[in-house]
Amino acid sequence: MTDNRSAYQKSYRQKYSEKNRRISVSVSNAEYSALEQIARRENTKVTTLVREYAFAGLTNTLCVPNELRSELQQLGFLVRNIANNVNQAAHYSNSLRRVTDENGLLQCIKKLEDTIHEFVQERMKP
Repeated sequence: MTDNRSAYQKSYRQKYSEKNRRISVSVSNAEYSALEQIARRENTKVTTLVREYAFAGLTNTLCVPNELRSELQQLGFLVRNIANNVNQAAHYSNSLRRVTDENGLLQCIKKLEDTIHEFVQERMKP
């Protein structure tokens, strides 16, 4: 039984090493503590966090913390509601053959966009 297990383990390790590579990175204790704190907030492991951040950097995408992600989802919901209201106003305007204050609507949307951008920038600060 022990021979079967060791043979299986050896085969497994060989197949694993053919498909995967290990990367080691050294960080200071202070850096590790900072990563550990973020990982705890995100309810994940430090290694998972570092992998996600590394690939986010490679693909030029943004790693959004869980706390901020839920707030952004709420903001997205509100923006979709506003877009729906603008669409209804445009429909009403077209049915009357009279244009509503479209510049006012666009200024409000621009102000909303700026507010969301400022919110995200502020929340992403370390």
